Amino acid sequence: MAISDMTLQHLDMELCSESGAGESQRGSFSDQIYTVDPDLHMLSTLTGVTFQDHTTTVIRKERDTTVVLKTLSGQSHSLSFHVQMEVEELLEASSPTLLKTEGGRRGTVNRLQVSVDKRVAMQTDLQAFITWVEQERAVLCFFRLFSEYSEWWSLRHKVFQHFKDQYSDVVRLSMGAYGEELEFSQVQNPGACFIISWLVTLTSDPWKAIPNITLKVKAKNQMRQLDEKGTLQTCGQVFHDMVKVLGLEQAIHAIIRTATL
Repeated sequence: MAISDMTLQHLDMELCSESGAGESQRGSFSDQIYTVDPDLHMLSTLTGVTFQDHTTTVIRKERDTTVVLKTLSGQSHSLSFHVQMEVEELLEASSPTLLKTEGGRRGTVNRLQVSVDKRVAMQTDLQAFITWVEQERAVLCFFRLFSEYSEWWSLRHKVFQHFKDQYSDVVRLSMGAYGEELEFSQVQNPGACFIISWLVTLTSDPWKAIPNITLKVKAKNQMRQLDEKGTLQTCGQVFHDMVKVLGLEQAIHAIIRTATL
């Protein structure tokens, strides 16, 4: 479930300050926003997006125009984000493309800067998405996709950690607890290393977060020579078929038990 356009328009409205130019307001997001808009609190709970802090500074204020600089900080499924946007409000603006805000004003985002948790900030797909978001000033799209991306990222961590705990003698997380690979092999005769790779890739038009889960095998030459039936070469397809029939977790259970006997 994604945060609705209307909810984020309400968010935009309530962050607008009535202070003078150059003045800023800072406060508890849950106290100032969730109380005014309970739907935002519900959506935050459902999507995993939690707004933790905000700052609003009025840059310029004229009779019909107010320009404010707003920052939002929070987390989505343990991944942090920070959004800074410059919003211009026009009193009784006629353009249907602008966001409606308090008191008959309409606002548009003139500038947008986004940063995300350092654990995923260097991911190429995510970097491309953030560049696009900033260029298009697509605030709503960022929250929708980052929620989706972080949910898959968090699920991968939980699943991999579960198998690391359950099969601690044969399972390794070679890229760390939040990495994208889970490895396992026989303890006594590690002739082959099985690697489950779980990537979270982004596609555009429309932007979507897609899990890409595969199995590959690294085996010593001697073991490959003994594999007359080509079993090692078909492991990836077998795992793929098992996921379809059994589901991901049961397929991983089955492949670990089979490969490490």
